[in-house]
Amino acid sequence: MKKMGFQIKKLLSYQAVFPNQHVTLDDLLVDVPSAPAIEAISYYLSRRMNLLTGEHEVSIWAPWLMQTKSNVKNPVGKYVDNINLEEYALIDKYALLLLISKLLTCYNGRNDKLSKDDISNLFLAYMMCCDERIALSNTLPLPNTDMSAEDFVRLYLPNALKTNDIEAPRDYRLMLIKCYMLLVEFPKHHKLFSGYLKEFCNEKGLPKAKVYLDQLFLLFLELSSNGDFSTSLMEVDENCEDTCRFLDGFAINIKQYVHDGDFKMIREKPILKTGPRRYDFLFMKMFLDKAYTGFLFDMKDVLVTRGILDKNKGYENLKSLLGEDFSEHFFFYALMKKCFGQHYVNYSGEELQKSLGEGMPDFYLRRGNRVFVFECKDVQVASIKKLSGDYEKIKQAIFEKYIINTKGRPKGVRQLTKVIKDKLIAIFNNVDVSAPHGTKYVFPIIVYFDDCFDIEGPEYLLNKEFWNSIGNKNVVDNIVIKDLVMVNIEQLMRLEDFFSNYKLKLATLINGYIDFKNQTELNKVFPFNKYLFQEAKKKGYVMKKTKWFDEIYQSLAFMDKA
Repeated sequence: MKKMGFQIKKLLSYQAVFPNQHVTLDDLLVDVPSAPAIEAISYYLSRRMNLLTGEHEVSIWAPWLMQTKSNVKNPVGKYVDNINLEEYALIDKYALLLLISKLLTCYNGRNDKLSKDDISNLFLAYMMCCDERIALSNTLPLPNTDMSAEDFVRLYLPNALKTNDIEAPRDYRLMLIKCYMLLVEFPKHHKLFSGYLKEFCNEKGLPKAKVYLDQLFLLFLELSSNGDFSTSLMEVDENCEDTCRFLDGFAINIKQYVHDGDFKMIREKPILKTGPRRYDFLFMKMFLDKAYTGFLFDMKDVLVTRGILDKNKGYENLKSLLGEDFSEHFFFYALMKKCFGQHYVNYSGEELQKSLGEGMPDFYLRRGNRVFVFECKDVQVASIKKLSGDYEKIKQAIFEKYIINTKGRPKGVRQLTKVIKDKLIAIFNNVDVSAPHGTKYVFPIIVYFDDCFDIEGPEYLLNKEFWNSIGNKNVVDNIVIKDLVMVNIEQLMRLEDFFSNYKLKLATLINGYIDFKNQTELNKVFPFNKYLFQEAKKKGYVMKKTKWFDEIYQSLAFMDKA
């Protein structure tokens, strides 16, 4: 097994390859036709986001380089011959997005085909954007055997968070599952939200909310028709005015565009309209995020206008309702049953609560003498704190979400410790009465929605607090407690089929992960979410449709299109 589970890769720097040239980014981009240039870069970004298993970035980078002029191609090729490419990230997502933003700031309206000069200038401009990325990340520590896990996290976390939401993957199929559950299934079980949805549809002139979902499904089915989902362009048929109106709502106003380091305007409007019916998805991940959150903001506006929600706290109240009732209960329960319902004794928090009252875990699983207790948290660390660069502020914000909030209420970690100390025996005695006698091994797990917990650091900090809260590994007789682990809800969705088929076994995975952490000091900071994905790939996982997605697609295919 590898000593380190993660690497900090280098970028191919313009300054390193062309140390004596002093051209500016504006000089390179001023005469490049803006629309096709942005289309080209967004294509590379989409390809990078959707690399196939076993595919290397060089399959994107090399063809691009080969299209450049000899005064670019030759120096770059000579430089590359003297480095180890495995140490380099050749196609960096942040640098590509930065280049798109720079192109938007100097948009010239030209739409003619890119020449060899244009392609060369774009390649050089990309390398300059890599330099900016390097400057942004220049305080990131390189892993070394002399560094403690604590010191690494303190140095690494503040800077890594600044780009993590760009680096984190997003799969359109998972977003569509979530939208289907929210718009079609959840209203059947939640009277208040069903009423909200009816008000929204009446205001928008929609016969039902499924029309919004139809737009998303049809959109992504068309974009993904090439197999590798590398297409970032869509030409809408002249008879599909509804699709145009839908996409127009996400289209950026190029005249108002202003670049900033957080790409706020692209996050808000992640599509560039380059023709009457031609749409370029600038960064698909940001569109996916906006398609979901944008719907919630639109609903909030309608409910505020109709006097149903408070103007100042409308979105906060709506998000709170959906976070708890939909994400953490309805949706999470459905996912857990699909992943683990066949091979584990399982009880939702709601089922446990009916028998034993308050203070239950969000979900309980058992297989033999191995017990798994879950807390699910659809909460976000505020961007102003997450991107502050201040380690203590970031740590405090994480602890407020997952240990104890500003009102003194226990969250996440503390909830799990209370379950283990105070509730497990009652569950064994009154609900899971078939649990075997003797020693039981307890695995505490937090399921999260915020991508910032995908990176090295947060899980390490929370696991330390978990053990501080537990106080003693043997707090209950015949119970052995394992390390706290954290997993992204989307990771569970991706691996649904592997869990349901028992190709991936929770106890085996977590025990293996604990052994891995104990091998080196810095392995302690490697997150379980990444370890899980690595193990899944060893079992043959490739990004594809899940059984749940297929079920939803089939149900929609037979639903009326009214």
